[in-house]
Amino acid sequence: MRDRHVPGSIESEHFAMRNRISYLLIALALLAYPAGIIRAQEATPTIPSAFANLPQLNASYTPDGFSKIGDIPAGPTVVTVTADFAGSDANSVALLKVDDAVQAWLDSNGPATPTDAPPEWFYSATIIGIGVSSGINQSVAVLTPGTWLFLTYPDTSTTSAPFTVTEGEASTPEISSSVDLIAGDYNFGALSGKTLAAGPQIWSFSNQGTEPHEFAIMKSPKKVTTAEWMALLMADMTGTPAANPALTEEDMESVQLVAGMPALSPGVETWAQIDLEPGDYVMMCYLVTASGEFHPMLGMLAAFTVE
Repeated sequence: MRDRHVPGSIESEHFAMRNRISYLLIALALLAYPAGIIRAQEATPTIPSAFANLPQLNASYTPDGFSKIGDIPAGPTVVTVTADFAGSDANSVALLKVDDAVQAWLDSNGPATPTDAPPEWFYSATIIGIGVSSGINQSVAVLTPGTWLFLTYPDTSTTSAPFTVTEGEASTPEISSSVDLIAGDYNFGALSGKTLAAGPQIWSFSNQGTEPHEFAIMKSPKKVTTAEWMALLMADMTGTPAANPALTEEDMESVQLVAGMPALSPGVETWAQIDLEPGDYVMMCYLVTASGEFHPMLGMLAAFTVE
């Protein structure tokens, strides 16, 4: 199993720690996205009415790489990526602003093959994940002037050619959202225990923490509380079986990652249409701190219900 993002300076024991986390909870849920949810997107999706008046940036990704992107003006933009990740370790796409550290990585032929450790720029660069739900890779990103590129996520092995965001109005768009999801260090605000509406909803995702965070939404076969999810993770991390675990091994095999928002840098807000069916869910951030601490173990997980 390939690791998620960890700082390049972390020693190999931290990678090993991550790999000890249960494949039932992570390999199946994190990297084995259900067919049709993220692996392939056959047609350009419909733009939600809440996004209809915004400029659009359409891109595509195949195993041969990204389509070419021309110059675009700064500002709130509906970013849609038609993606085919067959044969790739990637499961989504993110936008990356090119700064000096990113440029040095590019100059050193950085995008090559996936590695356990991400490039050194991960904690300092501006990263905007492209939201994923119901086969759609689409969200609203506020692009600021400068040089940008697309990259596969989380493996960062493939990037698009750089493109220029020209001067423009990079203000926050007025988008009415049904769910306002805030990530902090290390929590998802008041999400735990909430009941949300089923069906297509506009969610806003905001990283108000001091380091990157991501939002992985997994569907559970039964109702499990936030505390019970924490106990399951703790039992696996320590190698000590939990007494009366909330999910059996068979239950955990059916946990699926159904939607989410890849990494957002501190201060970034984005919007996406998330379409969840009724059921029980848990949200986790699979990143680690610079010292190797796993975000969910610090409290960055929240169980909720959809009706």
